[in-house]
Parts: sequence; structure tokens; C-alpha cells
Amino acid sequence: MTRVENMKVVEILKEMIAFGHDYNWDGLRSFTPYPSFEWLFNILAYFYYNYPMMMVKYYPTVLYGTLKYSALASGLGFLYPISAPIFSLSYFVWFFGMGEDRFVNHYYMKGLIIFILSCTNAGKAWSVDALLIGLWNKLRGRPANYTGAKTCPRWNYWFLRFQVAVVFFFATSTKIQEDWLRGQPWKWYITTNYGRRPIVRWTLGFLLGSHPHAAYYYSIFISYGGIFYDGFIVPTLLYLTVRPIIWSKNYQSVFIAFIFFVTSTLFHTSNAYITQHIGQFPQMTWVLYTLFFQYNWPVLIIKWVCHMVQLFGLFPISASWEELNTDTPGKQESQTQNLEPKRLATKKKKKSKSRPQKAKEEDRSLTFMQWMVIIFIIAYAAIQIAVPTRHIWGTNKHRPQWNSAVQYFGWRMMMISSSVKTAELQINHPVSNRTMLTVPLNDFHMADSIATSIDNDWEIPRYTIAVANHIADTVEREKGERPLVYANVIASVNRRKPQSRFKSVDLAQIPTITSDEALAEEIPLTEEEWNEIPYPILYLIRTFNLPLYG
Repeated sequence: MTRVENMKVVEILKEMIAFGHDYNWDGLRSFTPYPSFEWLFNILAYFYYNYPMMMVKYYPTVLYGTLKYSALASGLGFLYPISAPIFSLSYFVWFFGMGEDRFVNHYYMKGLIIFILSCTNAGKAWSVDALLIGLWNKLRGRPANYTGAKTCPRWNYWFLRFQVAVVFFFATSTKIQEDWLRGQPWKWYITTNYGRRPIVRWTLGFLLGSHPHAAYYYSIFISYGGIFYDGFIVPTLLYLTVRPIIWSKNYQSVFIAFIFFVTSTLFHTSNAYITQHIGQFPQMTWVLYTLFFQYNWPVLIIKWVCHMVQLFGLFPISASWEELNTDTPGKQESQTQNLEPKRLATKKKKKSKSRPQKAKEEDRSLTFMQWMVIIFIIAYAAIQIAVPTRHIWGTNKHRPQWNSAVQYFGWRMMMISSSVKTAELQINHPVSNRTMLTVPLNDFHMADSIATSIDNDWEIPRYTIAVANHIADTVEREKGERPLVYANVIASVNRRKPQSRFKSVDLAQIPTITSDEALAEEIPLTEEEWNEIPYPILYLIRTFNLPLYG
């Protein structure tokens, strides 16, 4: 390719990626929007095209300002029925507006938790709203309650618990595939980028003694440790929910809680220090774990601390626990208290048994709002299960580790590492099929901050197809005929044998959002690669023909 042709292709790529007349779109940093949310990208693109100065100057300020102040208000419980939905809506506008190449599981999980909280009674207790209502009642001469509601609908808790369980369930099940079981891509991470981290160097050098296969052993430990922890955490938390910690009576719960605390601390600490880009995930999951604890655990901790202060006589405390106490009376106590009134009631109403029973049955019927809540929760749960499994029941022909477009929203965390050996587009004449221009994509490393994420990730199908379509559109607009565009992309996925990523098809005829039909068939592991899986696991897979959906 001549220098002029090379500069022409560079300009085409820059024009495609940096829409908005060279303005840096904050929140629109990708030419690959989510297929289901392309309408949102198109709305924002329309305003950036037609009102670039206004959008560049005011849109980020309005969006981030709304996020900041609505998050603060909902966190404090101020005007919660208004601030929480606004926070959830603005968060998803920010998240989906960034496009696929900025997808992070933790961002997605955070958005789901924010959305669920906006649908619950989270702002009705220990909030600014509750305090203001209490002060207003006091001014009106009514009984004042400054802490708000004393009870919470049970479905609020189980709704949040379900979301946490879904995340860890699919984080476990998606790891049961051949690449992860043979220690990839962690072996690659350890021997390259993560090898410089102090904790990795200490583990490889001190614990494993610089063994020739130290990186392999370490990667196997991390891979299977991830499967074990993600699969073990939710059953443990559910056990602690059913049998809460009572230090003097339930020693099993105390022991399990201790194991849970130690393993969780090791997992999240090592995860944070090895990857160093995990963000707020460790802190966020620790807070979410408390949803499975006894419902009044903050009150119990306050009571325990005050009791210890009194016990050691640091300073005198006289506290009334009636305000903080949320314990319900025991079953036997409540039965004995209500036994006598029930006997008197049955003596008086022996003759008319049918009417009260009928009224009681009518009281148990669900209201319209309760039915709406049930339908909403069922629909939400169905979506949360269907989306991560769409590669099994859907029309996609390839697994998520081969077609990266399917991996989003499936809780596949750090499971794919690709390296591109060759990446080029062949621009052919539409009649003679003669190659007119070859575009070496590996040579294009965008310095623009908008496009740095693309860099050399041409094994991602949508990137290559988007470039092919845009070049074909440009040639058709200038020459009057649409060329044929073929891709020659050789890449290695999870350190497998390098292979072609695309079939010999015209990418200019394939829509950007449908990349599955352009992908070549996945080449299975070689026997040498299969033998990297520990023998007991490999024996079980081959003996029982276990499916590895991945």
C-alpha cells in the first residue's frame, strides 16, 4: 500500500470512530453499541451530529451531575421514591451509552442492584425521609418515629439475594469449559502482564520455588479456586440465613461463618492485588453478603459493642433497647399469650363458624398490586436466567469464548484472552473480484482517546465488520459501486493454535450487529492442550462425556 492509500484508510477509520466532527464524545466512545440498545446510541448520535457544541459542553455535565446528586440523595434516603429511579435511569443511560467495548461485569451488576433497590422499600427506615416525617409528626402533635418503618417486606430481601445468587451461579457454571479447566487464560496473564505484580512474583518465587511449571500450577490453583469459591459462597450464605450465628448455641454456624470470612478475605484480597483493575467489586460484594445475615445484625452489633463497654467499665451507659430491639417474641411465648383470648373467642362464636372462616379466606387473597409485583419478579428472574444461557437455547452457532458478542451480560469474568497474528481487509472489485486494496489493520494504533480501546483487538468480530462496512460505504459513495470486502484475521484465543476468525464471505453484506454468521468454525483443542487439564478432571469429562457449554 502506498503512503497516500495508507493515509486515506487512516482517515476513513478516524472518520468512522470519531463521529461528532472531531469532538470527544463523553459516553459515546465506541462504534459498537449494544444491539438491543442501538436506538439509544442513535438518539445521542443525532444530537451530537446536529448540536455538537451543546452536547460536548452540557451533556456530560448534566449526566454526571444527575448521577452524582441522585446517588447521594438515594443513598441518604432523601426523596427516595424520586431520587432512586432517577439514579437508576441515569446510570443505565451512562452504561449503555458507552458501548460494548467499555463493558465491565461489575458496572452491570452495580446497575442491577441500583435498579432493584429503586423498586424496594429501602428508603423507609433509617433515612432522611423517615427523619423528616418524624419531625413533621412532632410538629403536628402526633407520635414521632424518627427511624421509620420497623418491618420490611420479605420479598425485598429475597429479590436482592436472588440477584447475588444469579451472579455467582453463572460465574461458576461458565467456568466449566476446557480452556478454564486447563488454566487459561490465567497462565497467559501470569506469564505476561500480571507477572510483574508483587504478589505474583512472591507466589512464583517463594512459595513455588521458581519451579519450571510454577506458572501452570499457579494458574490451575487460581482457576479451580475461582470455581470452588463462586460455587461455595451462595450455599454458605443461604445456610447462614437459615441458621443465623448465635455464639452460645450454634457452633456449626460460627465455624462456617469463620471459614466463609477467611476464604472471602483471601479471595477478594488476592483478586484485587493480582488484577489491580477490579474496582469496587470486593467492597460491593462484602456489602451484598450482609443481605444473607440475620436481618437485625447492625442492631445486634451495636448492642454487643455497648455491652462490652459496660462490661469493661470504660464509662457508664444506661441504654434502653426497646427502640433498637427488633427481635420478635418466641413462638411458644406468643402462643401462651394469645391462648386465653382465642379460647374465649371460640366459646362465643361456636355457632357461627362459617362466616369468620370465609372472611379469613377472603383476607388471604392477593391484591392487584401484589399480583403485579409477583409478575414483575418472575419476568425479571426469567430474563436474568435466559440472557446468560442464550448461547444454549438461542440461534447463535458459536460459544461465547469464540464469539465475543455473546459473552456480554453472561457473568464471564476474565475468561478470554486473544492475540492477533494477522489482521487485514481485502477490498475487491465487485465484478472481477480482483483485490484492489489491502488494509493491514494491525498497523493502525489509534492515538485518539476515543479509539484507544480498539487498538489491536481486531479478533472481535464486530470491530472488523464495522470497518469493512464503513470502507464499503465510503467507496460506494465515491465510486458508485459497492466493493467486496474479505477479512484475513488470524488469532489465538486462550493460547490455542492460531486459526482464521472469519469465513471467506463478503463482510460488506453483513450487518454490524450480526457477526455470528461471518465467524469460522471453532477448532477444538489438540490432544496436548487437553492433557493440560488435571488428569482426574479430564478422566471424568471423557468417561461420562460431560458437556462443556462454557
